[in-house]
Amino acid sequence: MKYYYADSSNQTAGPVSLDQIRLLAGSGQIPADPMVVPEGGKEWRPLSTLASIAPVPPPPAGSTPPMPNGAAPGKPATPLKLNATLLGDLVAKALAAVTKILNPERINCWLKAARDYGQYAVLAGTALTLVYALYAAIRTNEFRLFGVGVGVVLALTVGQFVAGRFLGAGDKLIANTPSRLSSGAFLECVGLLALLFAAGTLLAGIAACVAARSLIPLVPALVIAALWGVKGGIALHPRMVGVEQEGGGSAGEEAVGLLLFFLKAGLKIVPLAFALLAAAGCVVTLLAFFMRGGVVNSMIPSGLQIVLVPGMEGPSLLLSACLIPLAAYFLFLLACLTLDVIRAILAIPGKLDSLRK
Repeated sequence: MKYYYADSSNQTAGPVSLDQIRLLAGSGQIPADPMVVPEGGKEWRPLSTLASIAPVPPPPAGSTPPMPNGAAPGKPATPLKLNATLLGDLVAKALAAVTKILNPERINCWLKAARDYGQYAVLAGTALTLVYALYAAIRTNEFRLFGVGVGVVLALTVGQFVAGRFLGAGDKLIANTPSRLSSGAFLECVGLLALLFAAGTLLAGIAACVAARSLIPLVPALVIAALWGVKGGIALHPRMVGVEQEGGGSAGEEAVGLLLFFLKAGLKIVPLAFALLAAAGCVVTLLAFFMRGGVVNSMIPSGLQIVLVPGMEGPSLLLSACLIPLAAYFLFLLACLTLDVIRAILAIPGKLDSLRK
């Protein structure tokens, strides 16, 4: 009597003799105890239980035995397998959806809008500064404050000129500084962590608002969440900052490529930082009409208070916003100069090898 059997690919094979199946199982070509069924039989059983299988009449020529438990024809029943990377796959799908939302076109549109509206915020803040200086001089009966306000307005005028020149210069630097990475896995994880940090910061700001019963803690949370959210979107689309994923290099070259990405990503979001800080300057200047300086200072993060001029907190933020593009441009050049020196050092072994040949 001949039997059908399930091979190593879980496909139906045969019919062959029982001795042939045992030889195949013994040589490791098929499972050690394969599922088998005799010609004309309907019930699949392990090879080890064949002693209890009763002979059955031979089937018509060319027929194939039916499969047990409703399995597909030609395949024996298989146990259900659990996907070992189920949680990771869920994160990957969620990240893919976010990647489509934070696409390069949308991010570039946001940055362009930030550049334009940031200039309007500086213009509005300059006008508020002049009015506030006059108001403060009348309230304190000190004309000196009005003179200070006029000086600040002149500084903001020059600052807006500087900002207008350097906001576009960053994109040119990024375009003229291409880089490459051997794998995008690291940047994908950076993007995920940046987005999680942005979401966590926003939730923490909302919780602080509920605890303090005030909207003031939400303002810095929104600023930080916006900056990190856009930076996360850039990490998911590294070509936005001229980073290509190709080939393989040394570990040192990979490290330089990653550092260069972070520098270019920081330079890319400068227009957003400029707009957010300019808007904050307008708000603080407006609130200065109704609040004391100490209350206004409490609304500003401690990291920014070092650049504030007492009595002119809002205009100080406006001037800082105007100087951000220039400072970012200079720091980027300085950092790239350092990286070029490191690249030159990394290239020395290769040049020495070529000279030996």
